[in-house]
Amino acid sequence: MQRNATGIASALTLGCALAFNTASAAAAEQSLHLHNLHTKETINVVYKRDGKYVPAGLKQINHLLRDHRRNEETQINPKTLDRLYDIGQTVKRNYPSIAIKFEIISGYRALQTNNALIAAGGSQGKDSQHTHGNAIDFRIPGVRTETSRDVAWCTGSGGVGYYKQDGFVHIDTARKRFWPANWNPAHVNCAKFK
Repeated sequence: MQRNATGIASALTLGCALAFNTASAAAAEQSLHLHNLHTKETINVVYKRDGKYVPAGLKQINHLLRDHRRNEETQINPKTLDRLYDIGQTVKRNYPSIAIKFEIISGYRALQTNNALIAAGGSQGKDSQHTHGNAIDFRIPGVRTETSRDVAWCTGSGGVGYYKQDGFVHIDTARKRFWPANWNPAHVNCAKFK
């Protein structure tokens, strides 16, 4: 009887250890589920493991976030990807029923593309962070644009642009700032996203 009890206890201990190790491994991996609205490409990729960026994962992301007009890639700033990941995790904690999938409106934008869009009457900045691989425009299906905007502001230290009419949010890894001016982040209750 005692031998059986010891065996059961050992099995339970082993099971708990395996479950803990599995959970730790999962927690050590950071992945992004991305869908490019222009190219219709979708990836769900681990880009960071145990605090280190995964080159193969970054390569897939660079390709998906390329300038689709010129089919040109650049190295997307991994810190921008970390911002996106933090936004996803915060939304997941607060809205557990929503599957976190980022629909990408814009990632990298070549300088030639940026200049052409400006010449056509667009509001792109002449030195847009998109041209440096530091910015991503996105939306999360099932999440209000205002909510994504607020989470982006509360979880990051870079820029946040709010495009209400077009239904997307811009993030980048430049200095902390926001636009348009008629949105005031001072009124955002960041405590609810902790």
